[in-house]
Amino acid sequence: MWRVTLDLYRQGLKLRQLTDGRHLIQVIYSQNGDLQDCEFITQERTARSFLKTLRKELKSALDEKIYSLNNKNSKNIEEKFYRHFGNVSFRILRKNDSLPPDISSWLQYDKLKMECLRRHEEMKYMIENINKTGDSSFARSRRSLRENFILPGTKWCGAGHIAARYGELGIDAAEDTCCRAHDHCRLNIGMFKRRFGYFNYRPYTISHCRCDRRQKRDTMELLRVPGTKWCGKGFSATRYSQLGSYTRTDRCCRVHDLRCPFWIGAMEKKYGFYNWRVNTLMHCRCDERFRACLKLADTSVSNMVGKLFFNVVQTKCFILKPVKMCTQRSWWGKCLRKTYTKKAYLRDNLPY
Repeated sequence: MWRVTLDLYRQGLKLRQLTDGRHLIQVIYSQNGDLQDCEFITQERTARSFLKTLRKELKSALDEKIYSLNNKNSKNIEEKFYRHFGNVSFRILRKNDSLPPDISSWLQYDKLKMECLRRHEEMKYMIENINKTGDSSFARSRRSLRENFILPGTKWCGAGHIAARYGELGIDAAEDTCCRAHDHCRLNIGMFKRRFGYFNYRPYTISHCRCDRRQKRDTMELLRVPGTKWCGKGFSATRYSQLGSYTRTDRCCRVHDLRCPFWIGAMEKKYGFYNWRVNTLMHCRCDERFRACLKLADTSVSNMVGKLFFNVVQTKCFILKPVKMCTQRSWWGKCLRKTYTKKAYLRDNLPY
């Protein structure tokens, strides 16, 4: 079995990937160690691809370290090694060695599989019953579900809030104050509710444009990369030229978000295709340029963004093909006029 852990925040989300050679489990934990989301992949080809990539990266790390130890002028080699593998730890286990106690609980494949399936059933049950019962009977259950979608370090940024009173804020008080003010906008439409003559079919609340000065928050905002303003769901920059501390990576995300001419928003139908996902689908050419930009940046942050985006979050893209469609029909159904229109076809993104 192989295991990979990525810390999205220093004390925040953790991504763990585990395989038995035939199946692959990807699990996201919150800062408290609670299971937040997961994916159970049964395609053996995906598991083999994961193992192949992991072995390749481990071999590269080992080869570079051995070369730096044998090379007298190894200053540049050391800098390159720590840029790529400085945040990676390795433990070599002999044939009869037992697993370290701090990670033995991570490698229980069957247990993780059952927890993943149970989590999916729980979320499915909550969504199906959210409109069938009164607010009082499921208030506590909905609150526990919302806690999994609150940005670490805050109490108001995410789906609902977990604050006990209005004056209670999280560790990141400045950001939490902004989210609190936005959440108390009086003109809003809750998820799957009708108000002002409009039914909101989205899985999040929509607010009046005066209240909403940035992209609408949803669950994918939890994957916003610290130190950037454009890498994640939407962006937090107030102007185009504003970048985070990781400027090279942020430039790639900015171009990908704003300069792609073909995209399909979450829960939106476009080019004859309905995107049921909670994240935007991009044209494959835009994703290819994004991958190339991250590869050229060649930093630990850009590589982490690339792996999260292409290997976990956005494994799909789409291409456009011209198809002939009927635009005018007679009263008995015969097509009178045909024209070519663009139709989207889903494709797999290349892994990073």
